[in-house]
Amino acid sequence: MLITRKSFHIITITIIIYAISNYINDNLYTKLSLHFDYNVIDDRFQLVSNIFRKNFINGWERGGAALTVYHKNQKILDIWGGYADVQAARKWQMDTITSTFSCLKNVMALCVALLVERKLANYDDLIIKYWPNFGDNNKANITIKMLLTDKMNLKYLNKPLTLKNATDHEAMRKIFENEQPKWPPEEKS
Repeated sequence: MLITRKSFHIITITIIIYAISNYINDNLYTKLSLHFDYNVIDDRFQLVSNIFRKNFINGWERGGAALTVYHKNQKILDIWGGYADVQAARKWQMDTITSTFSCLKNVMALCVALLVERKLANYDDLIIKYWPNFGDNNKANITIKMLLTDKMNLKYLNKPLTLKNATDHEAMRKIFENEQPKWPPEEKS
């Protein structure tokens, strides 16, 4: 296979851009020391703490993070590390505030898995089996599996969500009952 002059230049430019990008990432950003701190580490959770810390040592966690675990109403693990703002070298603290998105998906999946394990539900069950009014507006064929795998195609709400609605269970139930999939469920994701 012959390489044309044009493709040679494209490859060369790509390699140069890649090299410059690596140089900038490796040399122009502040090299920050490892930052890890804690308030509570119960002996039973030392391994969890070590794994959390290793995320920073190995570069798997690029920013900052915190983990707090309660067991029987007692705080048994409270650890944090990294940087809340890497460019400003602002360390993550015990009380660092951050945005959190999709944090309940794992909890929801675990709850459903327990229901399935106890034979109280099945992944192929229609949601309307448990919530009949959910089936309004072309949602009658949506299964639990589609809900958990983000294939029910309710990617966003048609109406703006207010804080009042977001904290009102009945209002949210009605909003989702009235919502219509953006395209037929399971067709796109």
